[in-house]
Amino acid sequence: MKMTSTTVNMCPIKVVRTLIIVIAGLSNPWVHAFDMSATLEVGGWQEREEITYNAKGKVMSINQVWVGIVEREEIAGIPHVWMEMRTQVYKENRKGERKAKGELAVMKTSIEESALTNFDEPFSNMRSFAKDTIIKNGNNKPMRLRAGGVIADMMLKAFGANIEFSLVPTGTVKSIQTRAGSFDAEHYKGTGSVDMRVLIRRIHIDSEMDTWLSENVPLGVVKQEIVNTQGKKITRVTTELLDHGTGATSSINNSDAQDMPGFNLLNQ
Repeated sequence: MKMTSTTVNMCPIKVVRTLIIVIAGLSNPWVHAFDMSATLEVGGWQEREEITYNAKGKVMSINQVWVGIVEREEIAGIPHVWMEMRTQVYKENRKGERKAKGELAVMKTSIEESALTNFDEPFSNMRSFAKDTIIKNGNNKPMRLRAGGVIADMMLKAFGANIEFSLVPTGTVKSIQTRAGSFDAEHYKGTGSVDMRVLIRRIHIDSEMDTWLSENVPLGVVKQEIVNTQGKKITRVTTELLDHGTGATSSINNSDAQDMPGFNLLNQ
């Protein structure tokens, strides 16, 4: 399934917010026994669809996401992987017809390899993530945000954020059906909460998650269902694998990226 470019204007704050979401998404499934290292081969990629519904079951947003491990690099003697994520947002009319909304957004970020395999609490180790992040929207020039994990960590502390989650393996589930085929997958049941101060009010979100993971799929994720509750507002997010494979290469040349003005104040 091919994603087309059509405008998502990602300011630095949105980039950092997205990084926090990406870190949560990368880390939650593998805090227990799942062998993440088996899914991190350079060139491995997966394409998935993420749909957000409101409490009445109405589709609020549709994201088609391609994620791949495009490079492995040693930085200051520490092994890193470069992970690239390409996201196209769609909107759906009453007939169920989809139309691309905005441009294809690409985020490429370097992550300490050990941060993806040897940790229990990623939010206390955010500085190991997003050492170098490059973003590109549509045909615009790529922009570089250095030490994004450090900035994200500082933002969470400034917001007084308290993030808790727990993930429990329940066993192997046979023949999970997706549009990419059928998989035997490990099932995990998760619960968590986020509490933080935004301007003059505090926000509290409770989450419940079911995730199915396979070591035979790059980056592991086969299917996922998350229910978020914020006061009386309830949203449900489903993720389903569409395709996967090998041979992934980056769509961004690192040397073409320009530093993002005003946000590269920290050295790695």
